[in-house]
Amino acid sequence: MRFCPQCGQAAQDQYKFCMQCGSDVSSIPAVGPATFPAPLFPPATPDKVRARTVWIIVGGLLAVVGLPTLLIVAAIVIPNIMDERISRNESSALQNVKKLNHALTVYHDTYRHGYPAGLALLGPRASGAPDEFGAALVDAPSTQPEQSGYRFSYEARALDAAGHATGFVLYVDPVSPNQGRQHFYLDQSGVIRGASTTASPESSPIDNPQGESCDL
Repeated sequence: MRFCPQCGQAAQDQYKFCMQCGSDVSSIPAVGPATFPAPLFPPATPDKVRARTVWIIVGGLLAVVGLPTLLIVAAIVIPNIMDERISRNESSALQNVKKLNHALTVYHDTYRHGYPAGLALLGPRASGAPDEFGAALVDAPSTQPEQSGYRFSYEARALDAAGHATGFVLYVDPVSPNQGRQHFYLDQSGVIRGASTTASPESSPIDNPQGESCDL
């Protein structure tokens, strides 16, 4: 293609005169793709277009096939993870109940004025030797109201004439159904009981006073 030096009109290579102003363009050198600067973003070649199409198709197939598979795997794995956590929380809560059961008995027999007013008295003192206000029979975390996804609700009961508690109840319930399914109950009898709902003195024992485990 040539360009008229007079008016700039483009002319085909076979034309000798400008179609607009009539100037002689036969001596004007033709320009072509080789004389133009390369485009900033060259058009995709057929091979590149074909490869891109293949990858789009492969990606679509993977999405169609992989998504249901991923959902199936998640449906299997997530409940298993939750069951493992619940089992771990229940086991930990039961071990804490056993620990408190022993500590409450020792406290009662050691200080000879009933059971403590709260679980915190079973833990260590900030300083000084153990006494009835900090018996150091369990570590401080074991006296907390929430442990291992369970809520520990303790109450001293049956006060005598001197105001000493001759009994107690300890309800141990999961904070939510996702944390545990088993509920525990303990009182001054030393028998740990369990149930699928809130446990009570009528619930089946899962542990005897000597600490020998029974099946849940």
